[in-house]
Amino acid sequence: MNLKYISHVVIIAFVLTTLSLTGQNLPQKIRSDISVLGNKQKIEYLSKLCWNNREKETDSALIYGKYAIKLADSLALYNQLAKVNNFIGVIYLHYIHDIHSSISYFHNALATALQVRDTLQIAYAYNNLGDAFYLTGNIQLALEYGENSRYYFNELNNVQGIAYSYINLGLANRADKKYDKSIEYFKEAVKLRKNINDHVGIASGIYEIAQSYFEKSDYKQARLHYDESFGLHKELDNKMYIALCLNGLGDICFAEENYENALKKYNKALKCNKEGNRKTGMIQNHLGRALVFSKIGKRNDGEAALTMALDLAKEIGYPSNILEAYKTRAEFYANVGDYKLANKNYLKYVTIYDSLFTVEQQETLAEMQHNFLITQNLYELNNDLEIKKKETFILVFTIIIFITLGLALVWKYMSNLKLNRRLKSINDSKDKLFSIVSHDLKSPFNSILGFSELLVKSVKEDKLENTGKYANYINLLSKQTVNLITNLTSWSTSQRGVLKIHEERFNLYNLVKEIYDIHIVSAQKKNIIVAIDMDKQLSIYADKKILRIVFTNLLTNAIKFTPPLGEVIISAQKKIKHIEIKFKDSGVGINESDISKLFDIKNNYTTPGTDDEKGTGLGLIICKEFIELHKGKIALESEVGKGTTFTIILPQ
Repeated sequence: MNLKYISHVVIIAFVLTTLSLTGQNLPQKIRSDISVLGNKQKIEYLSKLCWNNREKETDSALIYGKYAIKLADSLALYNQLAKVNNFIGVIYLHYIHDIHSSISYFHNALATALQVRDTLQIAYAYNNLGDAFYLTGNIQLALEYGENSRYYFNELNNVQGIAYSYINLGLANRADKKYDKSIEYFKEAVKLRKNINDHVGIASGIYEIAQSYFEKSDYKQARLHYDESFGLHKELDNKMYIALCLNGLGDICFAEENYENALKKYNKALKCNKEGNRKTGMIQNHLGRALVFSKIGKRNDGEAALTMALDLAKEIGYPSNILEAYKTRAEFYANVGDYKLANKNYLKYVTIYDSLFTVEQQETLAEMQHNFLITQNLYELNNDLEIKKKETFILVFTIIIFITLGLALVWKYMSNLKLNRRLKSINDSKDKLFSIVSHDLKSPFNSILGFSELLVKSVKEDKLENTGKYANYINLLSKQTVNLITNLTSWSTSQRGVLKIHEERFNLYNLVKEIYDIHIVSAQKKNIIVAIDMDKQLSIYADKKILRIVFTNLLTNAIKFTPPLGEVIISAQKKIKHIEIKFKDSGVGINESDISKLFDIKNNYTTPGTDDEKGTGLGLIICKEFIELHKGKIALESEVGKGTTFTIILPQ
């Protein structure tokens, strides 16, 4: 037996044994339920149990989740692995209040999701990291991860996820004292949640709007939104948010110096939070009560409330709560006139605040390092995949060789058929070429001969009034004939396969300007405006001589088929991987049915210009072949009576 195979069996056996031992922590009923399930179903079942029990049975939820992680990791089911890591991270963050453990799980979720390109879990991992760093007070990272999560949720068009991102961005902006921006994000979240009938999300979003208005000192709007959120959460029987709304209303009463009502609200909120053991809420309630006591002369009660708040804040370990506790203590002692203790607590607040800045820097550096490691791991993974691809390629290539040998006779037969068709096409093209040569060369030479005889006769008879006209005709016909001969020579060279391109880098604008200068007189005779619209520094990698022929044909055509007072625009744009060159005219246009004839010599499609200019029909055929020699493309768009645009795309 192969040693490599034996080693794999041993590893799998070890993993399964480890899982079996770990599984002993699972309740008997759960072990019984999952025993009949397949591996993937086991992971999904345990993940669901983990999430559903996160609030009421947190310890059990962690057991289910961690077992699901080990199982998913051993079987390389990475999509499920990313999801469960996100679940456990949320439990550590919001129910155990262990931020550092939660961040570790979110990192694992992100790395795994990136590895398998699971966009949904990438989005949730970024969202959760934003939430975690908001709670540590690192607003910069909270904003960065919030934006990342919004990007991925938008890519998926995941409305629920986008709303989560808006909430996190709203919280981070509010912590940064950008209240209007935070309100805008919260309102967007509520709007999205209304579209999907997320009643819990709507009510919690309205609470955040109220909180932002309160911190902005707009107590009227804050009270309206607290009341609305309170009513919605009461219908949903959501005790946590009922307590939050009561605390918010208490804050407004305190700000308005209605201390009696403020204390009632804080006490109701505290009772509600104690029932659910919600320590973060209890901290806020105790701090609110302490400030009320400072205003109504109950120092001892206030100090007791402050002590309970600080003890809870230290137990949870959230820096923002500890900071708030010391800040409130300083305010409390200032209210009761004990400025020595007020100063002492304020200095403590400042010390912790300064230390948080250092922690924030360390967190940011740690995140940069973590992101680098993820990138490096992905690179190594892609490297392994490339090696496997090469191995697969070699195997496939070997198989293809054997198949190719078996199909050699068939291929040869098909090649002969293609060759015969090609030879027939060449013969047809040759006949058409001879037809063009015999007709289109003969015609201009006869005209040149006729006009030259008239010119000679005029000179002999001393009738010079028409000599300029005859000379002009001879000049024009000579140019047309030279152009025809150039096109014929170029086309025949390309057909014989002896034309080779010699690419070099050169200034595109200069080449176009050179051709423009040659043909501008022809354009001016018809009162046609020719414009060049491109960067004068734009360079191109191509055969300059061949492009000169192509551009000359296209500009000649544009002038030829554009009526007087029309315009021709030559433009160029550099894209990521190619250059796009356009010759656009406001000419007579081409019927859609005739477009396919333009690039085929067998059709010899040609029409006279707007000034009865003649052509051979070879120009565009040459353009197409020369551009294809560059591995480029030429295309045209045209509408009768409105003009034509030829577009050349050349790879760079």
